[in-house]
Amino acid sequence: ITDLLIDQVEFANVLVLNKIDVIEPGELQTLTAILATLNPDAAILPARYGQVPLTEILNTGRFEFARASQAAGWMKALREGARSEFQEYGIGSFVYRSRRPFHAQRLADQLRRPWPGVLRAKGLVYLASRLEFIGLFSLAGTVWQLGPMGWWRAMIPEERWPDSPEVKAQIKAMWHPNFGDRRQQVVIIGQRMDEAAIRAGLDECLLTDAELVEGKAAWRKYQDPFPRWS
Repeated sequence: ITDLLIDQVEFANVLVLNKIDVIEPGELQTLTAILATLNPDAAILPARYGQVPLTEILNTGRFEFARASQAAGWMKALREGARSEFQEYGIGSFVYRSRRPFHAQRLADQLRRPWPGVLRAKGLVYLASRLEFIGLFSLAGTVWQLGPMGWWRAMIPEERWPDSPEVKAQIKAMWHPNFGDRRQQVVIIGQRMDEAAIRAGLDECLLTDAELVEGKAAWRKYQDPFPRWS
């Protein structure tokens, strides 16, 4: 339910905050800041007893599917960088990036630990034991999911890449000599979170120098507790 609620907030173009009369002004400001971080493009309308001008929610002409599908705060953070305008409420975001693969068992152990202050996390990951798969990681509150969303371009012959010169240029711009387009790229949004501790915890999940030397054949045999991807 939490993940579904966050998805709805991220996709909406209007968010109505009802019953604002039962919370303190400071709580309203914090909630508004959190919602604006999750969805920077949505109009946020405070309301009492559900009273909102109909002109603000009906036939507004605001909704565009293509725009809404790219409006989520985590997507904007990937494109534009971290947002900091709500730091006075302790709300912020950062992007975790690495080109090294994750050790699946260490990542699973890390995800079972609490992430204090983290409200939302989403992005791309890859596991040493599943080099072909793009992993889509999603966390909402304390609920997380990790599943496949296709193959990395590194697994696909270049002649089967999209014909668009722009797309090919983007792929080659992020290409790594050892890992191709594989990467860890996760946006993390939270309130009063310890960015350094979160980064350190994820860094511990990356393959060490010694493990990197072992090579891909050895990586596939590493302990991997996640369900099978097909």
